Amino acid sequence: GAEIGLSFEQVDRYYQLQILPESLGGGPGVKGDDLLTVDVANDAWLKAGKWYGSLFADGVASRSPTQNQEVRDLFIGGRLAFYIGGPWGIPSFNEADGLDYGVAPHPYFAGGKAVTPSESYHLGVAADTTNADEALNFLDYVGLDKEGAVVATNGYRLSANIAATDKVLSGIPQQNPALKGVDDLIRYELANTAIRRPRTPGYLQLEELFARAFSDIRNGSDAAQTLTRLQSELERSFKRIER
Repeated sequence: GAEIGLSFEQVDRYYQLQILPESLGGGPGVKGDDLLTVDVANDAWLKAGKWYGSLFADGVASRSPTQNQEVRDLFIGGRLAFYIGGPWGIPSFNEADGLDYGVAPHPYFAGGKAVTPSESYHLGVAADTTNADEALNFLDYVGLDKEGAVVATNGYRLSANIAATDKVLSGIPQQNPALKGVDDLIRYELANTAIRRPRTPGYLQLEELFARAFSDIRNGSDAAQTLTRLQSELERSFKRIER
């Protein structure tokens, strides 16, 4: 059997780990009308942090992989039993010799709320570009044009273009019999469990300091002490943001 029980693909990133305190009702870590009031040391956050740390302390998860591809490679090699990630891993899984895998709904805490990560990359045009017309035409193609948006997904990533995403989702189960029903599962999650990252002016600070804190927790630091320190660090950092 696999030597490692489970792993999130993005072991420290807010994008993927936000769902832990959110599932327990702890919120996204910021609150208030301007989303600049820090709240990362409430009971739900402490419980989520303690649970996450216990995965590594108890040997369920491994501290060694720190990059996305490292986690995927462990799964492809049969060393990782449960990989928690998104559909972008499907092509490499399908191409791996001898990998027999399936899909399941995203896990959540018993008694908690089912929540899943969402959102991704954005495209823009540099203000000082000398090829603005060409750049805008490209954005129209990969964003507004259905076929162009499908091309931009490489056939497995989801798009903000609803028509393109419908086409992509319909095609994913055709890539592997083990993926039967995954399109319906993803549609359900998009409609019912997907949560957004907070639109706070301090998001960059939140993301950076969160990653550092959860890296410390993953490597054995006490969750309560680490999150209490994160609370103070974010409060100091947010004071420098114009309100």
